[in-house]
Amino acid sequence: MLDDLKELFQAFILPQFEGLKGDMRALESKIDALDSKFDAKINALDSKFEAKIGALDSKFDAKFDALEMKL
Repeated sequence: MLDDLKELFQAFILPQFEGLKGDMRALESKIDALDSKFDAKINALDSKFEAKIGALDSKFDAKFDALEMKL
């Protein structure tokens, strides 16, 4: 009885687990690729926002300096 269960496990169940391991590895690599894409997009947005904020800061400084000269 135990030998039959062992054979059943080795013949049918164990290969299914091995297949699942392969599927999990493929899924992990897809997730890693998406994570890299996401990081790249976030970094690009961060750079754009920093540039916009820098431009607004310069405008503010110029207007503030002009107002200060008037006073």
